[in-house]
Parts: sequence; structure tokens; C-alpha cells
Amino acid sequence: MRLPSLRTSRAENANTETTQRKDLGLKLIEKGLNPVVDIVAVHGLNGHRDTTWTAANGKNWLSDFLPKDIPNSRIWSWGYDANTHSRFGVSHNTIWDHGEALVGALSNERELSKTSRLPIIFIAHDLGGIVVKSALIYSNGTTSDHLPEHHWIKACTYGIMFMGTPHQGVNGVKAGRLVLNMASLFMPTNKKIIETLQRGSEWLEMQNEQYLPISKLFVTHFAYEEYETKIPGGAKTMIVPRFSAVIPGMTNAERIVIHADHREMVRFESKSDDGYRAVSTRIFRMTEKASELDPQWAESTIPQMTPDGPFTVTFGIPEAPESECFVGRDQEISQIGNNLRHAENRRTVVLYGLGGMGKTQLARNYANI
Repeated sequence: MRLPSLRTSRAENANTETTQRKDLGLKLIEKGLNPVVDIVAVHGLNGHRDTTWTAANGKNWLSDFLPKDIPNSRIWSWGYDANTHSRFGVSHNTIWDHGEALVGALSNERELSKTSRLPIIFIAHDLGGIVVKSALIYSNGTTSDHLPEHHWIKACTYGIMFMGTPHQGVNGVKAGRLVLNMASLFMPTNKKIIETLQRGSEWLEMQNEQYLPISKLFVTHFAYEEYETKIPGGAKTMIVPRFSAVIPGMTNAERIVIHADHREMVRFESKSDDGYRAVSTRIFRMTEKASELDPQWAESTIPQMTPDGPFTVTFGIPEAPESECFVGRDQEISQIGNNLRHAENRRTVVLYGLGGMGKTQLARNYANI
């Protein structure tokens, strides 16, 4: 995540325009030698499909190091407009829209190359991890009958390397919002994404609840930053603290510390960099395991429609972290019941309020009655 700054040079403005108008979509970094996996890198807020992964010495580890260490992988970098401000205009896409676009772009490339069943490993920095989760939730909701190529993305995902992803929101949002308010006097700004990423965001909470049930299908690593990042004004802060870089309630996932700040945690100057060794080793391990899978492994994860056979509907409550501190709310639960149970027609009850007030736990406890 790169917080916005009002000080932009002509070169930076030109780069922003290029990012928005040209350097978007999937870029093939390395076609690989008889590839057994697709490795897909997704940058974060105000990021770029090349510069996000490039160190000060000009080395991009996706193209300069990883292909040599994992030659049997096909490596992609996906670019999308995640800019918070620009004099050339900002994207109106939501995070969900970006996730759906990622699924569409990746499925198209895999279908054209007849590699739709190749296992996938995602590398996601910052907001990119939120986009990847949206992509997998969307893919999981499609069917093998109507959007089969879209469904294969989730079905073929083997592992994910989340790097500084704010699963529970970020620090520095207040500073970012202040700069955006100032920038809005001079250029178009995108406040929606900044608001979505704030600590206690209800949207992030809902996404985690949707993602948890399918997360157990993937090998997952959470990398988090060790040092504070300099933000506008000269202060420093932990952009994504360790607690936010991990999905709450998720088990069997490894946590990895990267000895860098939020911006530099995805930039490695050499193969001897401790951060690169930590990340590349895990990716190599996932590639080795994925290559050993039966070619039909992904098909076993897709429920097939059987119109000629018996059809049953199973009701279940999606898995969500249950609060041990939930007590009371008898009046609210009673009101929900009165509105839903004593109606002749179909009724809907809407729970609203600030993030963290307990709406999810209230609904969960009513559904468990």
C-alpha cells in the first residue's frame, strides 16, 4: 500500500496515466519450461504490476529471480487501477469488480492456451490479497454448467502467499483520507477503497466470513512487515500490523515475518535477501506439491449437477468466528423473531449499525436458535 501524496512530478503523472491507460491486465512475465503451475502476482493500493515488485537496484524478483529458481512455472503479473487519486481520473470499479475482472482475465488466458486445469498459486500484496479473496469468492459462486472457466479458477487454486494484506483493516487510513480530501480540490479522487480498508470495516468482516468456508481448500502463508512505514507528514506507522495480516479464525496457515516495511516487503535486491529466501522457498514448496497432484484433482472439488437424479437442498450456517463474549440481546432476538415468524408473506429484517457493534453475532445467534 502506498499512501497518496500531493507532490507529483511530471514523470509521476505520466506514469500514473500509463498505469491507468496501458499497464493494466495480465502480463506474462515468464512462460516457463513445461509449466506445472501458474504463479499470479497481484499488487496493492496505488501499486503497479511491475514497479511494485522492483527493488531500488532495478531488480524485479518475479522476472529476475523466480524463473531461475522455479523454471517449471508460468509467471503472471496482474495490473488493475487501484489508484486513490489521479488528475486523469480514477477507476469506478469496486474491489469486487476487480476480483471478477481478475477471474475473467486469468480464465481467458488459460482457456486460450488450453491450460485451464493447471494449479494456481497467488502472490498478493496489500489490497491485492483482498482482491484475490473477492476473486475466489466470486469463482466459488459460479457453476461448472454456466461459467465453467470462471469456476475453474477457484477449483484450481492450490496456494496463496498473502503479503501485508489488511484482512482486518489498516493503520494510516486516517492520514490517507486527509490527503485525499486535500487532493480532491485539485484532481479526481477515489475515497471508496480507503474507506473500505479502515480498521473495523464491516465490508472486510463480511468478506472474511464469506472466505473462511473455502479457505481450508488452499495452502496459505501470511507474510507480515516487521518495521514501520513512513507516511505523509513525516510520521511512521505499521500500515498492516501482524494481527491484521492474518485472517481471524483460519487454522493451518503459516505466519512469516519479512524484515522490511510495508512497501519494501515485496522488493528484493538479490536472491540472498532473507525476505526473498523466505517467500521463494514457500512458493517452491507449493509448486512441488501441486505438481504431484493428479491431473483431475480439481474436478473433485466441483459439485456436478445431476438433473436426472434426486435433488436435495441442505441448509447450513456458513462458518464464522463465534464470539465467546456474546451475551444478552434477548430483546433484539425477540424482535427479529416476531418480524420473521408471524408474517403471512416473506419478510426481511435488516440489521444496521457501525462496524464492530455485533450485527453478525446477533444474526448468527438468532439462526442457531
